[in-house]
Amino acid sequence: MHFEGSLFPLIRNLSIFGLRYGLAVAAATSQRADPGLAVVATVVSGLSAGYFLGWTVLFWRRLARAPTISAPAVSKGAAGLQALDPAL
Repeated sequence: MHFEGSLFPLIRNLSIFGLRYGLAVAAATSQRADPGLAVVATVVSGLSAGYFLGWTVLFWRRLARAPTISAPAVSKGAAGLQALDPAL
């Protein structure tokens, strides 16, 4: 399976990290409990978890459809294996 490189995953992950970090800092430095901030933090956390869960399901579906690659068979008496383990 081959994935082409892209800046999207980097930007996506840094954006989610930055948003969640900013919300955590705001909650930690707040002088009073802010229920609105807690709701926003919960929504952002849930959306990011759902996004990554969906991405994982899509990844596994693509992986299941990918052609399999079989490794060449190596016999027990191959010279390379005998060099590693003389008992073979």
